Amino acid sequence: MTSEKNHPFLVGGSATKEQIISVLGDKWPQSGKEIKNELKRIYSNESTYQAVHKALSDLEKQRVLRKEDKKYLLNVDWIRSVKDFAESLEFSYVKGPPTGTNEKTFSLNFDTIYGAYKYMLTELERFAKSEERPKVIAMRMWYYWWAHSITPFEYMQFLKAGGNNDIFLLGGHDTKADRYVEAFYKSICRNLYSKRGVEGIGKDCDLYSMGETLYQIYYSKDARQWISDFYENSKGVTGMLASQFYNNYFKRKTGMKILVTKNAELAEHIRRENIAYFKNPKFMDKEYEVSLKL
Repeated sequence: MTSEKNHPFLVGGSATKEQIISVLGDKWPQSGKEIKNELKRIYSNESTYQAVHKALSDLEKQRVLRKEDKKYLLNVDWIRSVKDFAESLEFSYVKGPPTGTNEKTFSLNFDTIYGAYKYMLTELERFAKSEERPKVIAMRMWYYWWAHSITPFEYMQFLKAGGNNDIFLLGGHDTKADRYVEAFYKSICRNLYSKRGVEGIGKDCDLYSMGETLYQIYYSKDARQWISDFYENSKGVTGMLASQFYNNYFKRKTGMKILVTKNAELAEHIRRENIAYFKNPKFMDKEYEVSLKL
C-alpha cells in the first residue's frame, strides 16, 4: 500500500484525519510526533502538534485508530467496516439487474451465502430509508442464520433496517441455534414478531416481502446441507460456534440465487399471511393497522 493524497473513505472533520489514516496504512505503529513529521513530509501539512493530537484523539474515539504502547495504529474492526461498505456498494452497483430495477422480475446469482446475505441486508436498509408504505416486512426463513456475521458496519445496517419497521418473521425450525439468533434479532428490532417451527417454511426457498417487492432466496443443495447439519447438531450457539459457521460456511463457494419480483398484490398477500400467525401485535404500523380493518 502506498500513501496517497486522497484517502477513499472519509471519516469527517478534516483532511488531516484522512492523511493520518494513509500514513498509518503505510507504517504502524507510530507516535503522535512521528505521525506529525510524516504529515509534513508527505503532504506538506503544517498542522500544529495540538491539532494533530486532537485529530488522533477524534479518530481514536471513532474507533478508527487504537493505541498500543503509546503509539497509534489502525483499528482492524474499522478496516473490516470499510471493506463491508465497499462490498455493499458493489452489490448496489455491480450486482443489480443488468436491465435496470424497473424490470418486474429479475434474478441475481451469488457464489457464497455471504454474498446473498449482504445483498439482502442492503435491501432491508434501503427499504427502511425509503418512503415506501406500509413499513411492514414479512420474512420466512428456513433457519435463522443471519446473526453469524456481524461487523460494526453490518450491525449498524441491522439497526437501521429494524428500527422503524414492523417485522413478522416465520421460521421453519426451532433449534437452540434458532433461539439464539432470534434473541439477537429482538435485541435490535423492537417491533419484531417471531414464530419458530412453522411447518413448510423455507422448504423450497426463503421469502421476504417489502413494499411492492418479493425476494425469494434459493440455496444450493450443498449449502442447505451445511446449514442443516450445523443447526441440527449444535447444542446451542456461542460466539465460538457462530465464528465456526462464518469461517466454514458463510464464504465457502456455493450457488445462491435471489429471484426479485415487483408485484404489489402478491407482496401484500404474503404480509397478511404472516401477520395472521400473530394476535394483536402491540407496535404495528398505525397506517397499516387501519388498512387491515378495511
